[in-house]
Amino acid sequence: MSLFSPKEKLIIFAAIVWAGVFVWLYVFSGSNLSGFLINVLSDIPFALFVVWFVEYANERDRELRNQSRQRAVARSIQKLYQNIVRIITALIEDGVACSQSSSLPSRDMIETRARQHNASTLLRSKFLEQPVPFGAYFICDFTGTTSANVYPPRDARTLLIQLADEQDQLYRDIFQLDGGFLPDDVVDALVELKDHPINVFCKLVLAMRPTRFGYWPEDELNKVVFYLGTLQAYFSPKFGYELSKPDAIVKDAVENALNKRNAQRAGV
Repeated sequence: MSLFSPKEKLIIFAAIVWAGVFVWLYVFSGSNLSGFLINVLSDIPFALFVVWFVEYANERDRELRNQSRQRAVARSIQKLYQNIVRIITALIEDGVACSQSSSLPSRDMIETRARQHNASTLLRSKFLEQPVPFGAYFICDFTGTTSANVYPPRDARTLLIQLADEQDQLYRDIFQLDGGFLPDDVVDALVELKDHPINVFCKLVLAMRPTRFGYWPEDELNKVVFYLGTLQAYFSPKFGYELSKPDAIVKDAVENALNKRNAQRAGV
């Protein structure tokens, strides 16, 4: 690391040049000292202007570079956000398809499903106000065997493994570009999401064998939604996006999966 800033280096260089000019003019050329000092003093304002301008230009260049890096980091965070949203959507879609459901479960059904997994639900409201327990209900029916809503066609398990594998590069992109300007809450959210049980399930457990969720995932789903909301609040203003409720991703996934299920039945 350099000991001097660009401005300090320029000042030191100017001082050395002036000293050299003084020695040459006064000692070797025999010029009058007072005339030399007048010339030097008249040049000081110009020299100070040059120093200020160079520093201003450097500062503007640093600001523009930082803005570009921040925008690139925000774009990478958005891609990670979209990746995790696709994971949650795929889990719920497969669960709806495997459950053979065509409508939302009742509160009693959700409470019974939670008790079957030795847990309890925090459901206290309707679906529109509290969609996460409904999403957890359908995730429990996940098998990974149904066809995912992607092209080229593949089953949900294959899609989830691919999405989870993509996250390593996304994290590298984020932290390689970050110059220390990411807020603490965003960094905390990124760290928590990286080793979150749902991501671990998709990346490691599914890669070994097809399997179901062995526990009631409501608490884990609530945490994912909270951390995704933190990421969304960071990148959305930078691109002019409107903020939505963090749990809207679960609501949309459940509604779309049920609508798809009903459309398939109607087609039959």
